[in-house]
Formats: sequence, structure tokens, C-alpha cells
Amino acid sequence: MDYREQWESFLNPEVFKDRLINISMYITIYEMLKYSIINRLKDFYVMTLIGVRDLEGEEEYRVKVLSRHKNHLYASIS
Repeated sequence: MDYREQWESFLNPEVFKDRLINISMYITIYEMLKYSIINRLKDFYVMTLIGVRDLEGEEEYRVKVLSRHKNHLYASIS
């Protein structure tokens, strides 16, 4: 199979459409999982009342979680 045939098969509208849908679903699921992991852990440390933030909890979250890694996801997972 030469390059032209490979590109034609890759850019086939039906195949390309299915690939784009699969890729977009994968990215969406990844972002939802990442958001869930980070925010559930942050909510554990920073419990908020109506309009009042817990500053001690935010500091504890920074010290215990965010100090582990500069990436929030990796810090939350560890």
C-alpha cells in the first residue's frame, strides 16, 4: 500500500468520522475523570459552608496534596 492509498483510507469520511467520535469520547472521559479525582480530594480538605471558605483547609490541601507534585492530577493521585 503506497502513501496515497494510506491517506485515502485514513481520510475516508466514514472512517474519519468514527475515529473523531472515538477520540472526542476518550478526551471527554479523561477530562471528567481528572476533574473528579482533583475536586473530590480538594472538597475533602476544603469543606465550604454557604459562601464561607475554610482557609485552614485550603492551606492543609496545599501542604498535604499540592506539595507532592506540581501537576494537580499527579499530586491528587499520589
